[in-house]
Amino acid sequence: MRLNPDCVREVLLAIEDAALGDHISPATLHRSLSQYTEEEIEYTCLVLSDGNFLQVMTIQLPGQERPGVKSIIRLTFQGHEFIAKIRDPERWPKLKKAVSTVRDYSLSALNAIADGASAAAISTLVFGRA
Repeated sequence: MRLNPDCVREVLLAIEDAALGDHISPATLHRSLSQYTEEEIEYTCLVLSDGNFLQVMTIQLPGQERPGVKSIIRLTFQGHEFIAKIRDPERWPKLKKAVSTVRDYSLSALNAIADGASAAAISTLVFGRA
């Protein structure tokens, strides 16, 4: 299964918007993110958990090798840092274009590109140049 960067961003934003104590599962996310399949959302949550962006509770499903996501517990510190870099709707298309240009569609590459964009924005703000 492929990781969809738009789904990654939308899942993180939706989790960030949830109230503390809300029960969040792939099914509840799917209700507000119906442009993605529940399977795509669940896979995204598993990968985000693998990358330490989310803390999830998994359950072993009968007849399946991979675990299922029972619930999303919280965004981690790393998840908050990442979403802060990709939240801006004007910056997001530029980040996706950069990922496409370097032809590295990994979460690590997206994070590195977002780091670079943030560093350039800060440099321009502080020093008046990139």
